[in-house]
Amino acid sequence: MIKISRKEDCCGCAVCADICPKNCIAMKPDEKGFLYPEADAEKCIECRMCERACPVSEPLRSAYEPVMYALQNSDERVRMESTSGGAFTLIAEWVLGRGGSVIGAAFDDKFLVVHRMEDSRAGIAGFRGSKYVQSSTEGIYRTAGGELEKGRWVCFSGTPCQINGLKKFLGKEYEKLVTVDLACHGVTSPLFFKKYLEYHREKARADITSVLFREKYYGYGFSTMRIGFSDGSCYRAGMETDLLLRSFFLDLNTRESCHACHFKTVDHVSDFTLFDGWHAGKYRKDMEDDRGTTLCIVQSEKGARIFDEIRSRCTYTKVPVEQGVALDGSMLVKSTTANPKREEFFTDVLQMSVPEIQKKYYPITIKRKVLSVIKPAVYKMGLFKLYMKMKGKAGKK
Repeated sequence: MIKISRKEDCCGCAVCADICPKNCIAMKPDEKGFLYPEADAEKCIECRMCERACPVSEPLRSAYEPVMYALQNSDERVRMESTSGGAFTLIAEWVLGRGGSVIGAAFDDKFLVVHRMEDSRAGIAGFRGSKYVQSSTEGIYRTAGGELEKGRWVCFSGTPCQINGLKKFLGKEYEKLVTVDLACHGVTSPLFFKKYLEYHREKARADITSVLFREKYYGYGFSTMRIGFSDGSCYRAGMETDLLLRSFFLDLNTRESCHACHFKTVDHVSDFTLFDGWHAGKYRKDMEDDRGTTLCIVQSEKGARIFDEIRSRCTYTKVPVEQGVALDGSMLVKSTTANPKREEFFTDVLQMSVPEIQKKYYPITIKRKVLSVIKPAVYKMGLFKLYMKMKGKAGKK
């Protein structure tokens, strides 16, 4: 029977719940809103399938020699709707073209992040874009396995722990399974995310209709948090003032296991590993256009075959793996470090309002207000590189 003695040893993938033959494991949120398995001891038959399937207990590793590319989807609409260069859509559409289905993380009607299955181009649009929140995956591994047993193609995207868990759940290789993961910073608490959205809904006095963690309104290099409302208005803010983005990137609200991640390696068991290519110009000069670039690691022979077929639909260049990891892939090999105020932050999440939390941890000072105006302005004028250069020089004085 699965037992969690240390929270850092559970990534919340929910594979244990899906593989249990007696359905005696359920994923329940803790006081911080993160999901952990709870087993019904009376139903458990001690088969230990849950323990063997746990990806953290014995992570799988790939023996394939990885190959890396920087790429940009040739469809500019798709690229602008994507967090980086639109590589995922190319892979997903390849599977759809073979009559398959795509599984990924999307918002439900309450803007909770869930894994679901889609089988159309319109459907997979919801999988585009970053979602820095723990997704609910309970049941999705069974769905994927069922489709594969029918002989259908399936593209499954998720975090490295979720893909590792999927492979252990299935227990064998499927030629028609295509897996995509990412260089993961970590996941935030669904509890805090829900509180954050409720605050903005009440402030706007309108229902939320869309959420984008990395909108490119000002460009790829200055992506913003955007929340759209039913009255046509929207909230848009960068990391200078947005509490969710700041608390995430400074590791105040990430899951315990993300600070001791067991999957920090280049040798993922996915077919593709994707992450931001911030230094696109250093890989290929004409790719530096501030619209987004994906660094794509091909991790298998199957992945190599698929890339050969999709390369005509993108601009790309081969990148030495060591260079890509050094410039843009630190999250591939390095876990985040928990903020010393993390526990205090979560205590306050339960007791304080969002403005009170903002005031305590990241007050919006006059300097931050000025920055929130200056940065978009210099972006529109094409002067952001000069701004960053001057900022760097000022910081050295």
